[in-house]
Amino acid sequence: MGGKALEIVEKHQELKIFAEYSREFNYEDFMKGLRWLSTEIGPCIGACRGGGGWSECPLRKCCIEKGVTFCYECKEYPCKIIKEQFPRAEERLNELKKLEIEEWVKKQLGTA
Repeated sequence: MGGKALEIVEKHQELKIFAEYSREFNYEDFMKGLRWLSTEIGPCIGACRGGGGWSECPLRKCCIEKGVTFCYECKEYPCKIIKEQFPRAEERLNELKKLEIEEWVKKQLGTA
């Protein structure tokens, strides 16, 4: 998600002019945020069930089907999908479950 947005904004440099003249936001801070999103967050944005990112993600589809926000909330966690297709996600999800979302985000940002 962040990578695509960054790509669009970099392609359309006229957006910088609009931002500067409208004075609605600081363009350089905006670009800094987009660069961060494109490198730090990756394709997974927010919770699987309601977040952005890849609409065809098997984890996202499963969370929607089961009515859970995060995989670890499912009684079948960790499931075959995670074990076979997303093995690195299990460690991240376990940490998220342990810390809860706010503390996990703080840790990711180095502010915990």
